[in-house]
Amino acid sequence: MRYSVIFWDSGGTIFSSEKDLKGLNNIPTPGVVASKRVFRVELAMKMFGHTPPPNLSSLIGDLSKELSKQDGA
Repeated sequence: MRYSVIFWDSGGTIFSSEKDLKGLNNIPTPGVVASKRVFRVELAMKMFGHTPPPNLSSLIGDLSKELSKQDGA
């Protein structure tokens, strides 16, 4: 099977609230990861040939809130 695009994005999902975790001082905090999610989604959409909507940031924010509600968070 051939794929025109393979997209893998950890998105910095391995993070810590600690500033330095056993010498790994470049681990992003949860806030840093969240602040870059719109940028990562835009890149993924463009990679697959789609144009990101101008309101992508609010769409992602609304989706995140709805998923939190459904997850019971």
